[in-house]
Amino acid sequence: MNWKTVCVGIVLLLAGCATTTIYTSHFEAQNSAGQNREFVLYWNTTTSVFSGTKASPVTLLTQCSSRTIEYEERPVAGQSATQIVFRGEPGFDTSADSTELPPSGVCGRVLSADRLQNLSGPRIQFTVSCNPVSGDPFTVQDNNYLQARDIPYIVDITAMKTKDLTTDTPHRPSCTVHN
Repeated sequence: MNWKTVCVGIVLLLAGCATTTIYTSHFEAQNSAGQNREFVLYWNTTTSVFSGTKASPVTLLTQCSSRTIEYEERPVAGQSATQIVFRGEPGFDTSADSTELPPSGVCGRVLSADRLQNLSGPRIQFTVSCNPVSGDPFTVQDNNYLQARDIPYIVDITAMKTKDLTTDTPHRPSCTVHN
């Protein structure tokens, strides 16, 4: 047998050994309008022999809202350390205690890790410190997200190995609200 064929076969075998894990939490809380809603928080990691571990942003979906919040790994202004943060957008978010976006733009942080690739379970601790700017009152869905508060949210995480992220990635909870 040819050594090149053996080496190519080993490389292909190892390349196929990537492991993808999706981390998910489903929980109930109040949204920024004070309404009880369902929320989905999720992210995924892929670990490969060749490229190490890569992770997606932490995504927060709110029932009956069109807004998707992403906590991404970024350096924060004035600090050298990387953090996992939700950055607000001018015109879309304001600090919970003012009508302006915080100077740093940070509207939330993941407190459980500083790097996405190091984030796992069994719990995640994160904050929300901004509110969405009120949208058009005639739209069917709003832009509300998880209510800002002084104490961090702590939610349980379920980890699941997957081969198909398109099938296993969670979706926004349906807008059927039970009162």
